[in-house]
Amino acid sequence: MKSSFLSITKQLKLPTIIPEARLIFLYNALLESKELPGINAEIGSYWGGSANFISIASPNKRLYVCDSFEGLPKETKEDTHHKQGDFANTNYEYVRNVLTSLNNVIVIKGFFPDKILHDKMYSENYSFVHIDVDLYKSTLDCLSFFWSRMVKNGVIIIDDYRWRDCPGVTQAVNEFFLSQEGKIVDSGYGNCMVIK
Repeated sequence: MKSSFLSITKQLKLPTIIPEARLIFLYNALLESKELPGINAEIGSYWGGSANFISIASPNKRLYVCDSFEGLPKETKEDTHHKQGDFANTNYEYVRNVLTSLNNVIVIKGFFPDKILHDKMYSENYSFVHIDVDLYKSTLDCLSFFWSRMVKNGVIIIDDYRWRDCPGVTQAVNEFFLSQEGKIVDSGYGNCMVIK
């Protein structure tokens, strides 16, 4: 991974709302996983900025990018801020066209995981996963899907961990890893990393 953080941000063709400190944490996690077997994935891409970043930073790995492009699904009682339909103001065709022009990206539209829409993802092994889904159940669904498919020392970044607007994300991560061996590393900036 030869590109520096600053050079990657200058190459971005899509906007990201992820604060710089969280993006640097994500970048360092990509460095941790760059030599591992397996592919990359991002769930919850919105306008595709962080997926764009991951693709440029890790050009030799296939990247699945998954988003409903219709906003968030129905919230649960654990979620106190975001509501169904939040983040619907994106454009699937535009994001897909920009990301797939990078050659290592596959964009899938629809709520994750879906056995039909995401069928090819079920048989993959992953070295790096970025989860940015804002809600309790969606976070649990992603962790349940990916954890068994992560390669040894594979890295999962969960956005909005300990972020005031997303208490459901924190609860889902803490609950999931009560019964798993992964250690949660809190960035202190509103995201965390777990290494398999």
